[in-house]
Amino acid sequence: MKETKRIVDTTLRDGEQSPFVYLSEKNKLFVADSICRLGVYQIEAGISALGVSEQRIIGKIIENKGNARVSVWSRLHPDDVRKAIECQPDVVHVTIPASYLHIYTKLGKNKPWIINRLHEVLEIMARSDCHLSVGFEDASRADISFLMRLLSILEPFGTDMIRLADTVGASSPDTIRNLVRTVREFTRIPIEIHAHNDLGMAIAITAEALKAGALYADTTLLGVGERSGNCPLGGLLSVIHPLFDTNVDRESVREAEHIFAQIILPGTKGNTCLEAN
Repeated sequence: MKETKRIVDTTLRDGEQSPFVYLSEKNKLFVADSICRLGVYQIEAGISALGVSEQRIIGKIIENKGNARVSVWSRLHPDDVRKAIECQPDVVHVTIPASYLHIYTKLGKNKPWIINRLHEVLEIMARSDCHLSVGFEDASRADISFLMRLLSILEPFGTDMIRLADTVGASSPDTIRNLVRTVREFTRIPIEIHAHNDLGMAIAITAEALKAGALYADTTLLGVGERSGNCPLGGLLSVIHPLFDTNVDRESVREAEHIFAQIILPGTKGNTCLEAN
């Protein structure tokens, strides 16, 4: 029997950060419904801090999610986390800048600031009924000792999953394999892999992370996403199908990606399902 792995689809969050992808409310709900029907474990519905309109859409996705869990993405910011909780998703996903470049250069902060903010966020989450998922942004370039320190804070809290992000798509399968194995040896928290495709390695990196022990794989329809995109759901399933069971129907994925292409590329032949964006 094949080992079970779980798909976390982020088409509606990271996918919509692609420069050529914009989804109207009607189309976003349509895409959310089609993704939930595929059998994915979790759908990342959006970013509640973007405003009332986004929160309304997230609420509607939650109402019609079927068997899929719904997560809402949040920065490491108390107000953002409160807004995410107000949407009442199954999971609040909080991202933590983890590398020196992201902490010191991008944010102009330091590691003690990150740790203090994390404690603030955990206090807020402890008063909610939502599960917690934590993402280590730029984990593939982070100081491993700092990741271990963050994990030591998160594990007693009962964190559902840890997302290791190859945020700039600069890693190799070997690098990610070693990172997943190291983190796995340190913590019992299930690991999620989030790969970007800047060097065309998103599928290879995701597959290698799953083989090394990651339980969750982040994907998007057609691999859409920031810059060169994310790991494509259909492509990943084709590669890992001989090894793992994901509970996602591959034939249905082809149909969903065909419809999604019609939505994001106005004028595509056969586009009769929804209005053009």
